[in-house]
Amino acid sequence: MTDPKGIIVSHTIERAGTNLSISGGIDPAILKKHLLYWDSIAYPIVNGFGPNLNVLPDLAYLESEGILRLENVTINPVGIIPGCTNENNVVPMQFMPDLLAYGQIQLAKEKLTREEIWNIAQVGEALSFSSQNNNNKIIFELRLLEGLPVPDPDVSFDDVVNFRISHANELNNLRKALENFRTKIIESSEPERTLVILKQELYDSILNIESSLRKHKIKHFFDALSVYLNVSTNQLATMSLGAFFAHYAGMPRDLGAIAGMGFNAILKAVEREVRGAGMLPKEINDYMYLYTAKKHRIIK
Repeated sequence: MTDPKGIIVSHTIERAGTNLSISGGIDPAILKKHLLYWDSIAYPIVNGFGPNLNVLPDLAYLESEGILRLENVTINPVGIIPGCTNENNVVPMQFMPDLLAYGQIQLAKEKLTREEIWNIAQVGEALSFSSQNNNNKIIFELRLLEGLPVPDPDVSFDDVVNFRISHANELNNLRKALENFRTKIIESSEPERTLVILKQELYDSILNIESSLRKHKIKHFFDALSVYLNVSTNQLATMSLGAFFAHYAGMPRDLGAIAGMGFNAILKAVEREVRGAGMLPKEINDYMYLYTAKKHRIIK
């Protein structure tokens, strides 16, 4: 299969108590984060529900440049949405996030039939694919706090695209460093040593990208990124890392920070229960990302 270079996004969903807000737009900082780190962006139109590009100029621009693709996905809500007994049932508003999240999974499955692995990304405080509890999964989360360089919303799309083209190797190295965490640790005969090496590779990749952004005078800030890997402490218990993580199950284990570089990137590890993750095809369940949209400080 090809190396994953595309990302599947979805609507921005915000919950405040019983209130639910769904927007087809994507925050400019998040959109430029996608644009910087991934070659292509796919946005599923689920059962006809999708973004209106006529009122979303950022998305319209990316589509005109061939970077963003709107892709129709048809989902039968029976068995996915509680109470739905017919594929033509109207989905209650409170369950629309389930339908949209399943649209991401369905699109990823369709791409797998073409031997393409596409990453799935959501924005918010928790990764979720379902409101039900019968298909949850405990998986491993690597959380990079205030450590991912992201272009400022005022930076033009053209500048981000040009930077991505001229620094493709650096960006690919960061992507590989994130995706190597699971495979290399599990395959290693010395997982603790491997963890230290992988952490340094990750930090080196981040620092190289940040240094290049500075050289190009691209304003940026540092944001959070969570990477979800299909490895739990049950698997780690068979290796020397078992004692290291099992004691911290349910609470983040600090894996250290980047020191003396003018910013404070911290890497943490923890088990998480991801709602609906049991529905994910095994080929893509190590390619899930959660972004936050909190701006910290701008670097000129």
